[in-house]
Amino acid sequence: MLYDTHCHLNFKDYPPEECSAIISDCLQQGVWVNNVGADYESSKEAVELSKKYNNGIFAVIGSHPENFLPDGKEKIFDVEKYRKLAEDGGVKAVGIGECGLDYYRIPEGLTAADMRELQEPGFVAQIKLAKELNKVLVIHSRPTKDTVNVYEDTLQILKREDIGRFEMHSFTGSWEECKKFIDLGAYVSVNGILTFDKTGVIAELVKNIPQDRLIFETDAPFLAPIPFRGKKNQPQYVKYTVEFAAKILDKDYQEVEEMAFENSCRLFGVGI
Repeated sequence: MLYDTHCHLNFKDYPPEECSAIISDCLQQGVWVNNVGADYESSKEAVELSKKYNNGIFAVIGSHPENFLPDGKEKIFDVEKYRKLAEDGGVKAVGIGECGLDYYRIPEGLTAADMRELQEPGFVAQIKLAKELNKVLVIHSRPTKDTVNVYEDTLQILKREDIGRFEMHSFTGSWEECKKFIDLGAYVSVNGILTFDKTGVIAELVKNIPQDRLIFETDAPFLAPIPFRGKKNQPQYVKYTVEFAAKILDKDYQEVEEMAFENSCRLFGVGI
């Protein structure tokens, strides 16, 4: 069994017929999927998709940090609206997010400090909602190309809010930074970047992340792994990242697949 802990079949990139076909194929192949919201509408779609299937298709609901920028979709996080959506999803709504701090594209006239000021209230609101509902917090924190202070800012907020369990989605920082999140309770999710990262940073993470905290994702439709680099990603392609990781760890593919599936199920409280 495989578990794609973070993808977006709920996005418009996948027309309904294509989405249904991909999900059918996933379930036939034994691939479980978390569809992750980036705003209210995509979160609602994730919940609706999860309710169509008995098991294996789950929802994460929340608002991406870019929504809280001056040209963002939501500006503020409507806690009551998202709470009702999570309650509607019931046990199939397994997480809150993707939320966090995103400094990757800093609009002209703003600084990283401005970005934190704009994004932190929505991030904190989602942390509190995850704690209230006992859902996994799914974190999207992305640095600029010339600094990684986003991780230190994220750590400060998580320590202050005393979050227990969470997923670091698509983490690209150093092992030293990664360890600080793990010490707070993080599971670290690795995606197709591993297969084409020439810096060796992601491979180093895979070597060092405790094996009970390592999980995998696709972030589909983005970041397709080799051999599908540049094409629209699919949850089934998570196996190529797992294969790559198995080689780095010098382990049998089946062992890494089973380990990651068990880790994912334990984190999200499903299948156990």
